[in-house]
Amino acid sequence: MAEVEAVYRARMRAFRRDPMLRHIDEEVCRRFDAVDPEAVSLAARDAYFNCPVGKLRLFPGTLPLLRHLHALGIRSYIVSFREPQTQHANVRALGLRDHPHITQILYADRDKFLTKEAAFRQILEKEGLPAEQMLVVGDRPMSEIRAGNDLGMHTVRIHRGEFAAQEPQGPEEEADFVVRSISEVRRLAFAWGASSEALKRSEGPLSG
Repeated sequence: MAEVEAVYRARMRAFRRDPMLRHIDEEVCRRFDAVDPEAVSLAARDAYFNCPVGKLRLFPGTLPLLRHLHALGIRSYIVSFREPQTQHANVRALGLRDHPHITQILYADRDKFLTKEAAFRQILEKEGLPAEQMLVVGDRPMSEIRAGNDLGMHTVRIHRGEFAAQEPQGPEEEADFVVRSISEVRRLAFAWGASSEALKRSEGPLSG
């Protein structure tokens, strides 16, 4: 028998050793000699996704970038992923709720009622733009970068933070651009705010 907090901490230690998340469940189960590995895995995931929201900070440069894109007439969306209640708390803690420079926030969830790819499709349908005129910015190769690539969007990976150690597991997880700071996005080779269909525009999440 193990307390949820102990399972959660073991899972986070395993994550630090294996940021690709491939062997976390089996390592945690070994740690507790699990008779029911599925139950241990479920407890660990529940603890992680329902972790209380503390003080959060946006990537440095996020708000100036939002202002810059808004001034160019470029619409920005955020796609958040976690338990719905926690996601809303995160958005409030980051000061992004009802932000004047954000068009909409979509909430993806681990139960796959709305995946990140489905959220990106919703944005495509709402904007009525071809995928090649959309830009996805995120920090997870296996998540938003892969989803954006699969849909034919342009992708930018921010190589820092919690998922900096994750490595792409194939070309489908390779971003078009890799930056260390979100402020570098405005200097990428895009025709920001141009109206021609042949030019690229920015439409996508600015944090995961």
